[in-house]
Amino acid sequence: MFDRATGGTLDLTGAARLTPGGGFAFSDLFASGQHASARLNGEYGRDKVDLGARIEIAETQALDPRVSGKAEVAAALSGTPSDLTAALKANFGEGRLLDRKTTGIALEALANHVTGLIDANASLSGDVDGHALQGSMHVAKHDDGGWAIDNLGLSLASARLSGALAIGANNLATGDLSFSATNLDDLSPLVLTKLTGALQAKASASVADGKQALAVTANSDRMTIDANKLEGLKVDFKVADLWGAKIISGFAQLARAEVAGQSITGVKLTATGSASASDLELSGNARGLSINARGRLFGGPPTRLELASCAAQGGGQRITLAAPATVTYGGDGLDIKNLTFLVGAGRLSLSGHSGSTLALRASAAAVPLTAFDLVSPGLGISGVADGEATIGGTPGNPTGEWRVRLRRVVAPQMRNLGLPALDVAGSGRLAGGRTSLDATINAGTGNVVRVTGSAPLAPDGPLDVKVDGSLDARLANSMLSVSGRHAAGSLAIAFQLRGTIAKPQAQGTMRLSGGGLRDDQTGFKLTGAAGTLVANGDTIRIDHFAGTTPNGGSISATGEVRLDPAAGFPGSIRVTGQHAQLVANDILSATADMALTISGPLTQKPRVDGRITVVSMDISVPDRLNSVAAPIPGTKHLNPTPTARARLALMAKGHGAHAAPLFDATLALTISAASRIVVRGRGMYAELGGDLHVAGSARDPQVTGGFNLLRGSFTLLSSRLTFTRGAVRFHGDVMPDLDLVAETSTTGITARISVTGPAVQPTFQISSTPSLPEDEILSRVLFQRSSGSLTAFQAVELANAVGTLSGQADAFEHIRRSLGVDSLDISSSATGGALVSATRAINDRVSVGVTTGARPQDNGVNLNYDLTRHVRLQAGVDASGGSSAGVGLDWEYK
Repeated sequence: MFDRATGGTLDLTGAARLTPGGGFAFSDLFASGQHASARLNGEYGRDKVDLGARIEIAETQALDPRVSGKAEVAAALSGTPSDLTAALKANFGEGRLLDRKTTGIALEALANHVTGLIDANASLSGDVDGHALQGSMHVAKHDDGGWAIDNLGLSLASARLSGALAIGANNLATGDLSFSATNLDDLSPLVLTKLTGALQAKASASVADGKQALAVTANSDRMTIDANKLEGLKVDFKVADLWGAKIISGFAQLARAEVAGQSITGVKLTATGSASASDLELSGNARGLSINARGRLFGGPPTRLELASCAAQGGGQRITLAAPATVTYGGDGLDIKNLTFLVGAGRLSLSGHSGSTLALRASAAAVPLTAFDLVSPGLGISGVADGEATIGGTPGNPTGEWRVRLRRVVAPQMRNLGLPALDVAGSGRLAGGRTSLDATINAGTGNVVRVTGSAPLAPDGPLDVKVDGSLDARLANSMLSVSGRHAAGSLAIAFQLRGTIAKPQAQGTMRLSGGGLRDDQTGFKLTGAAGTLVANGDTIRIDHFAGTTPNGGSISATGEVRLDPAAGFPGSIRVTGQHAQLVANDILSATADMALTISGPLTQKPRVDGRITVVSMDISVPDRLNSVAAPIPGTKHLNPTPTARARLALMAKGHGAHAAPLFDATLALTISAASRIVVRGRGMYAELGGDLHVAGSARDPQVTGGFNLLRGSFTLLSSRLTFTRGAVRFHGDVMPDLDLVAETSTTGITARISVTGPAVQPTFQISSTPSLPEDEILSRVLFQRSSGSLTAFQAVELANAVGTLSGQADAFEHIRRSLGVDSLDISSSATGGALVSATRAINDRVSVGVTTGARPQDNGVNLNYDLTRHVRLQAGVDASGGSSAGVGLDWEYK
């Protein structure tokens, strides 16, 4: 508040001095800041007091944004040191409290005999939102040491507060205090908090048999305090012997509430008083839990609660009191005896003393971590905890020892990532405001980390922790395998943590050896990866990282990252590649050089810029479609096993995550390919090149330029078409989209074949100028004649060409399979007639073939016998009686 009033600057003028007799005086002492000023004058002497002070706040909004307007305060102290009179006047002119207009608000107070039998009066007046504000109070001290508080009142619109209280010399009080408001919002500007609803309340103090008695009632059907809501509030309590036995009778109930975002329903507290104690029963529902407790309260002193039963359950979890327990509160703190809870199959126990000194013992035995859902619903941690702690010393300097063991710990985040369960074992000793540490974290073979050293109990104390161990990169494979990726390698960790818990400083290294990454979808593979991360203070430096791709290329990285989560871990990483094979699958094979820089807040919105130069890119269009490439749409897995269910969940998560990047990034990339992109398959051969520029963001990339056709042709049977236009485009993954057009002129038409869509399953569209049916266009392209004049064999070849374009299996292939032969050829004879040849292997060396045609000499049988891998004997006879024999030689040169 002071800093807001001064605005960070304070000017001080005037004088202050000491006076004879030990007094002091001020001469126009003036302090001023950006938004407020104060002036002090006068003297406080041995025989006379005459001091005056004045404070002015030009704009109260600078102190509190909920208030607007000018405020002035004037105070005076007069008389003698033994008989002082104090006066105060405060004014708040035209302004606003919250959103309500105010005028003429004034507070005046006058107190006589301040150091003796004080007698003080105060009054409040003004206008708030068009309603009169009035208030008053009188306080007086009697000769016998008692007090009188009367003329207590406050009124504003529907709100009324009134009462009077007399306190005797024995500190026993009598009187009443009542409050009512049919619209609590009338008080919102005074308390600077939004209120709604209605409230009736009364407190009555009385004396019975020389003991203090108190009765409290309250009733509200509905009320809100800021974002907190209460419904159905009823309170009716009577307390006998308030300063002694504290015998309570009555009840309090709350139908429904929303407090700090948490739901509370059906709360009821009932108290039944007896001669020496009060029996208490509590029930209700909070944060999804059903809570019931019963006990007996002894007012003491000391105050003692004998807890007979206590249970909380919800979300499939239950915690109950194992046996009656006692909690005693006295002048030196709490004494806890036999406080043990059953948590599932486990037990939690606490006993001992907590006060100016500590003598506590806590233990946990086989406690299921799922029970934490009782405290934080939806936390979802599983596992089992065992541990014990013995704590002595003082709250400011506790001493003792602790031990904990966690088994099969799995958090939801670990479960989602497919990480294995953890086993954690640790122990330590408390002394000097610190605890020693010796903990081991085990995630299975090859994944063990040990933490040793000491840590402060206060968040601002110095850390001295050493972290050593090893991790297997295959830990990530459960998560990566959903998208077809697999990691390998070993990480050796050696860190020293210093600094504070809030701002740790790290020193040490993390070394990767035998690292690798495989992507089954793209065919990317990195092997022999090795690297070193060096931590220094709040910075981690990638000192070295390099790996090899299958073609002998390499990928390496250097850079540094600052450990600042609030800033998104800012840093700069440079990634380079030399002839790196980035993609290698059945459709696409790509090798490139690259020089990329990733900078800025790496986990928020980094900048990725640089250049990728394509060394070679081969796009292979498959000759036929794979009919089993994907499951039948709409397939559901009924009654999956737990393992299968987890796998399906991971797959669903992976598919969902594929739709958008993990985080956004600003892009400034250039992808260059001079003439090194080749498309082939289904008779196509096309060369493309160009530059691609990617700007914008990873979520909304803006692409300019592209890879366009340089040259190419389309061969269909014995006919060739020339590509006249073409482009290859990428849309966020490694599957390219084709857009190619091939043309040829024949028999009075210009024929076109357009190839569009993904390379794995392109669409072929046949058109012509002038427009003709597709079979007619192909007939003219392939045979330079109309389809109506084709021979039967040519018609079969035409159908086979259509099948080739559509990606279906060769028509002759279906016939071969149905006949059960090893090869089947359909061709034409020298006279243009059709010839059909079929061959079947008898064994590894001998095969028999049959040829049939329209003429006798076109029909015959032949025999092939392999002498060696390269030499074959051939013999045959035809239907006209002719025969033949020969030797075949076969060598393949590469």
